[in-house]
Amino acid sequence: MKFFVESINRKIWNVITNNYLMSIFENVSSEREYLDCVAMNIIVSALDSNELLKVSECSSTKEMWNTLEEYHKNPRSALMEKE
Repeated sequence: MKFFVESINRKIWNVITNNYLMSIFENVSSEREYLDCVAMNIIVSALDSNELLKVSECSSTKEMWNTLEEYHKNPRSALMEKE
């Protein structure tokens, strides 16, 4: 996922993993919001239905990423939740 996202724009990967955008631009907030939306679209496009349910109420890419990391750290517990 990292290589795919970085191939689009390295700033997007920074938004996903750090939830902020380091930039010298004056309008950092607007650019970060735009990149967050792009990153969310990239991530959602790569998810299956179970993963999508896990992140459907996340409000930022960072929150999505953290949720997915937790979900995939222990897939056995994730399967048990479904039962």
